[in-house]
Parts: sequence; C-alpha cells; structure tokens
Amino acid sequence: MQFQEATLTEAVEFLRVKSRELDPEKKGMNILVKPGGNPNDRITMQLKDVPAYEALRYCAEIAGHQLSAGENAFILSPLVEK
Repeated sequence: MQFQEATLTEAVEFLRVKSRELDPEKKGMNILVKPGGNPNDRITMQLKDVPAYEALRYCAEIAGHQLSAGENAFILSPLVEK
C-alpha cells in the first residue's frame, strides 16, 4: 500500500474499499472520520504486509488524528491542541 500526498479522506476510502475486497464476507471496515483537523494535511507512506488496522493507525497519526474503536466502527478524531 502506498500513499503519495493523499488526503485523510482519500486514504480512508482506499482502506474501506480494500478491506471489503479482502474480507471473505465482503463487510470490510466501517471507518468514521469526525470533522475538524487540517484538511490540507497530506499522507505519504509506503507499507507492506501490514494489517489494515495498523495502516489506519498510521494514517490517523500522520494526519493529526486519534484512532479509537467503537462498537461498530473505527473512529478518527482530530487531536485537540492544548
């Protein structure tokens, strides 16, 4: 998996689609992105043989978001600066 200057929205959509393709039940991952953060943040990374959750965690970290697991979805929330 490789992202070159992708937005968080683009990266999340890619992970949603890919997780659905690879899931035997074709359910994939349900990922919610809460509003906020910097929409101009870009993600550039290259990963190989990494589980989808880890890829999502890296994307969240690079884009300044926190990843949490809800009951039915992974949730990305912008980090709050103090």
